[in-house]
Amino acid sequence: MSAKLRFLKAFFLVQLLAFNILAIEVIGGKPTTSEPAEKSSNSNPSSFSAMAKRHAFYFGLDAYSKSVLKSTSTSSAKKDLLSPIQFPLLLGYTYAYNYDIRLAVFLDYTLIAKSGPDSNQKETNLLFRSAYTRLIAKSDLEWKLGLLLKQSKVIGEGGTLILNNGSSTSTFYSPGETITSNIFATELGINYFIKEKLSWQSSILIEAPLNSKKRNFSLLTGLVYEIGSY
Repeated sequence: MSAKLRFLKAFFLVQLLAFNILAIEVIGGKPTTSEPAEKSSNSNPSSFSAMAKRHAFYFGLDAYSKSVLKSTSTSSAKKDLLSPIQFPLLLGYTYAYNYDIRLAVFLDYTLIAKSGPDSNQKETNLLFRSAYTRLIAKSDLEWKLGLLLKQSKVIGEGGTLILNNGSSTSTFYSPGETITSNIFATELGINYFIKEKLSWQSSILIEAPLNSKKRNFSLLTGLVYEIGSY
């Protein structure tokens, strides 16, 4: 442990103890004692403890919607606000440069494949994210900005389907192969430290931000727990 880090921890401990010592006020030359001062909500925020760890490892569960106002699940073709929600598991690592800035690397994967609109089709998504994070003043919030690689797999099981075709129905063949796509996107979001080891994270993922025809917004939110640090 560096001398600077030891000094900061010792200084913080002294300040914490100071809040619990009875204050002595002198009024008209007579010393009197008062009740201990109430701690400020930011005197020891959860973010302080989290950012004090140089290396930290995480596990979590997310809710992921791969598109906003892009898909439909109704016969009227009206666009849904969110696409069907998937629940990827999360593994993560952060490196703290100091008490304000961290480099975060996360991997999200839908371990259980999501069934598509056709029963013989399933989909999995893998998100590899790398972000720069910075604490917002002396609070339990930090903002983040980064890049990610999204790999989507549509797994077709073959066979036939009977679907609507105008005023009647027709038989359609379903592909029996796996189709994989790789897409780069930008991540913008916030993290909120609920406790020292527990945080809530939420992000907007933007695909093709400079292309109005291909631009797509995704939402990712979930709980993240620190499983180890040093």
